Amino acid sequence: MGWGKRPRIRLNSGLEVYLDCLFQYRTYAGLLEGQPTRRLNARLIQRALEYAADKLWMGGTPHLLTPPEVAIGAGRDESISGNLDHADEPATLPPIVCLGTFESFAPARHPDADCSSLRVVWFQEEFGEPVEAAVLEQLQAIDWKTVATDGYW
Repeated sequence: MGWGKRPRIRLNSGLEVYLDCLFQYRTYAGLLEGQPTRRLNARLIQRALEYAADKLWMGGTPHLLTPPEVAIGAGRDESISGNLDHADEPATLPPIVCLGTFESFAPARHPDADCSSLRVVWFQEEFGEPVEAAVLEQLQAIDWKTVATDGYW
């Protein structure tokens, strides 16, 4: 029985990390009426970080890749939008929330560690592993030594 091939990413630092766990769900699942706002999006991002902290294995604080937030109704009447609190402005995030655990066979900070890992939260357009250029660029730019957690066998 094979273990399956794990997606890997080479960070800008040269370190190779492997996607070990991936959990995905629709960003606006359960939104039955109305439209998303910047305030709702902030709550959804916070919820994703909490899910990653509670549901994904391995330790450490989840790392958020900054999601693009796109205003809804660009070009609408400025007198209407001028009355809105910025947090109440309609805006959307990419439709898929991704919670992933990445691992490395190298330690992050302590040379006597056996490995390191990082829980990452990001948003993307489709279900599946991270393949979008903007997501990959942010993943590759992670400062692993600063944010990853060392592990011991």
